[in-house]
Amino acid sequence: MTVFDFTEAQSLTEDLKHYVSLKNVGKKAVDALAIEVIGITGLTYRLSPPLLDIRPLPAINARVELRSALQAEGAVHLDVRRLLLLYLAELQSSLPKGEAEYSTVVNVVLAPKATNEQTPAGADLDRTTRDRYLLTVKFRPSILESTEAKRILSTESIPHRVYDR
Repeated sequence: MTVFDFTEAQSLTEDLKHYVSLKNVGKKAVDALAIEVIGITGLTYRLSPPLLDIRPLPAINARVELRSALQAEGAVHLDVRRLLLLYLAELQSSLPKGEAEYSTVVNVVLAPKATNEQTPAGADLDRTTRDRYLLTVKFRPSILESTEAKRILSTESIPHRVYDR
């Protein structure tokens, strides 16, 4: 499982430093992705002193328009900083007041959109394990107040890099 450290604002400064690599294992080119980021019950907690069972956990939806089509057997690096910051912003209202370090695990579900097909409304339950990624984020809620986080959240696009086979 991949762990992202969002405890310090400096960790947010570089594009494509925090990314997941995706591979198009299908036969059609993909030009967009519908993404859902879902909190996992029981895996969001304060690190010290431990506090269990933070609820409710949010889910967010996003869409990525790829700059160029992801061909069959091609790969893409998808920068997850904006997705994770959007999730943390939604999660913030469920956290106790005060500054502490937390850990959360999210399920990132992808629904690819093939070229010339309709965009999926969201990531449905029919996705396979190849369409899901578990990501762990260690964070401080104050990261959302940093200049870097505000800059990332103010953009509409999600940085990515497409690679042909």
